[in-house]
Parts: sequence; C-alpha cells; structure tokens
Amino acid sequence: MFKKTSFLLLTVMTLLSFSLQAQKRTVPEREPEEMFERKLDFFKQHLKLNKKELKAFENEYIHYIKAKKNLNKRYKEEVLLEIPGKNPEKLSKTEQEKIIDKKMEIDKSRCELNTKFNNRLRKVLPPAKVLRFYKLEKRFHHRADRGRQGERKRRIQPGRRKVYPKKGIKIHRRR
Repeated sequence: MFKKTSFLLLTVMTLLSFSLQAQKRTVPEREPEEMFERKLDFFKQHLKLNKKELKAFENEYIHYIKAKKNLNKRYKEEVLLEIPGKNPEKLSKTEQEKIIDKKMEIDKSRCELNTKFNNRLRKVLPPAKVLRFYKLEKRFHHRADRGRQGERKRRIQPGRRKVYPKKGIKIHRRR
C-alpha cells in the first residue's frame, strides 16, 4: 500500500513539474520604444538621407507615430472596451449605433492623419524617397510579421520544421 501511494505521489509530482516548466518558456515581448527605435534605424539606413532630410524626416515621423498611437489607444478605449465579452448582441441598438459611429469617426481620423503625414513627408523629401519610404515600411512590417509567426510556431510546435519537396526534387540531408 505504501509503495503504491508513494509511486502515485511521485508520478503526480513529476507531471506537475513538467507542466510548470512548460509554462515558463515564453518569448519575451518587445518593448514598443525598442521596436520604434529599430524601425527608425531601419529607415535611416535604407533611405540614404542627408543630414537636413534626416532631421526633418525624424521630426515628422515621430509626430506621426505619436498621433497614430493616440488614435489606436482611443479606438481601444472607445470601441473595443465598449463591447461586453466580445458579444455585440448584448448591447442595445442605440449602443451598437454609437459604437459604429465612433469606429467610423476614428477611421476617418486615421485617414486624415495618413494624408497629413504624406503631405508633410512630400515637403521634406523628394518623391523618389517618399516612394522608397512606403515600400520600406511595407517590407519592415512584413519582416516583423514573419518574425512573430516564427515565434508563435516555435512556441506551439518546438523542434525542426519539416519541409516537403515538390515531386522530382531530391533533398540531401545532413548527417
């Protein structure tokens, strides 16, 4: 009897230790300021700006990001947090209409912000560099999204990723 209970207790403790250890493995979240600095450095490096353009671009971009962050915060507070338990059916029709109007107002503000930023950017940079900026911004976000997807895959399914070749292609495996 003593052997069975001690064995059972040992098994339960072992399983609990594994589950606790698995929960400790988390990917560290990036700080928004760190991400902003990386993004700004990325643009500085790839846009090839002179000192005057660089200073003007930095000022405009910092102003744009702060305004964008405020709009996102406002959207979260005024739209997302108004929906109880992510179920809009629990709200009355007037509350639903009010939330929709707030969302449309914030979307309109975002559009105006993007237009203002574009006009300011065109004043401080030549058109070719403005176009290059938009292309680089898309590339930066694409790379960041791919990085986050990779982090999620590693968290969900640790180990090697299996690659299946197309028919007719031979894969040489390392040993």
